[in-house]
Amino acid sequence: MCIRDSSYIVEAVFSSEENRWSDLLTDTVAGTQILIYPYLYSAHRVTIHNRVRTLEIIIVHLTGDMVPVGRSSVTLRSLFSLRSAKGPCVYRGLKISWYLPSMKVTRLNNFFGAEIQGIDAANPTDDNIEEIKQLWLTHKVLVLRNQVLTPEEHVDFSRNFGDLEVHPFGNIHPEHPEVLVLETGGETGKQSYSATDWHSDVTYREKPPMGSILRGKVIPPVGGDTCFADAAEAYNRLDPEIQIIVDELSAIHDWNKMTSQGKNPLRDNTLDEMRQRFPLISHPVIRTHPETKERAIFTNNFFTSHIDGVDEEESEYLLRKLAEAIRDPSIQIRVRWDETTVVMWDNRCVQHTGTDDFLPAHRKMERTAIAGDRPF
Repeated sequence: MCIRDSSYIVEAVFSSEENRWSDLLTDTVAGTQILIYPYLYSAHRVTIHNRVRTLEIIIVHLTGDMVPVGRSSVTLRSLFSLRSAKGPCVYRGLKISWYLPSMKVTRLNNFFGAEIQGIDAANPTDDNIEEIKQLWLTHKVLVLRNQVLTPEEHVDFSRNFGDLEVHPFGNIHPEHPEVLVLETGGETGKQSYSATDWHSDVTYREKPPMGSILRGKVIPPVGGDTCFADAAEAYNRLDPEIQIIVDELSAIHDWNKMTSQGKNPLRDNTLDEMRQRFPLISHPVIRTHPETKERAIFTNNFFTSHIDGVDEEESEYLLRKLAEAIRDPSIQIRVRWDETTVVMWDNRCVQHTGTDDFLPAHRKMERTAIAGDRPF
C-alpha cells in the first residue's frame, strides 16, 4: 500500500483459484461511497483513489466477475442487477454509482501508459470524453490508434480538455494557430532535430501546459519514435536523502537556454522582446499534481538553468541526479508512430524526448497544448 497525503493507491489481485478478490480492500471500503468502474480486460488490478471521503474503485483489469464490496466479495452480475439508469443505487449500505467504459485499454507498462481502442477522436461522445479524462489521469500517457483527423478536428478534440495555448516560438499552422507544426528532414532543409533530450513542454512559462496532444502527419519508414518517462515514479525512486533536499527547492526555467544549446527558437523576434514576454520563472523542483496529488520531478535539461538557494556545484549535482532518475529505462515507454496515431500526455507528471534516428527522412507532426496552472 502506498499512502501519500489524502490520496493513496491500493492494489488487490484477483485469484482465479478462489474466484474472488483479496480482502485487502474490505476495511478500506466499509461505509464509504464507492464509484465502480468495471474495465473488462486481461490482467487483474484494482486501483483506489481516496478523494475527500469518496472512494473510487477503478477495476482496470478484470477477467473474473467479482468485485469487493464491504467485507465480502460479490459478483458483478448481482451488482448489475441493482443498476439504475436514473442514478446511484445502494447495496449493503454503500452508495454505488456506475460508469461503464466503452473503450478497450491496454496498459503499456507497470507504471503508466495505455493504448486506447474504441474511440473516434473526430466524433467523440460526451461519455467518451469523460472516460478519456479519467483514463488520462490514471495512465498519464494515452495512445489512440486509427485516428484520421483534420487540423480542425484535432483542435476541436483538444478543446474538450481545456483552453488551448499558442506556442510563442514554433512553426504555427497557417489556419489554426493552436496547432504547432514540428517538421524535420526530407526537403525541409532542416537536418537536425531539437527535441532529443528529456523535458516537459514549455516550462519557461508561468503556467506551463497541463497536457499535449500530438498526432502523426508524415512518418519516416523507420525511426522517429517518441519516448516518455514517468516523472512521478522517477521521484519515488530517488535516494531518500536526495528527496529531502529537493522537496523544498525551486529552480529557474529560461527559454533562452535553448539558444545556448544551439537550438535557437527566435524567428522575427529579438532577444530583448522575448525576454520581456518570458522573464526567468521559478518553479518547484518537485511539483505536486493538482488532481492526483502525486509528486513528480519538474526540472529538465531543455529549460532549467539552475536550482535556487544552493551553490553552482550543488545545483549541477542535483540536476544531474534528477536527470539520471528520468533516464531510467524501466520507467519509460516508447511509442512508434504512424499517420493515424494520436498521443496525449500529462505534462505535469510526464517527460518526453524524440529520437533523431530517422534523418534524413521526412517527419512531420502536429501538436496542441492545453493550458495549465502555476506549479506548486
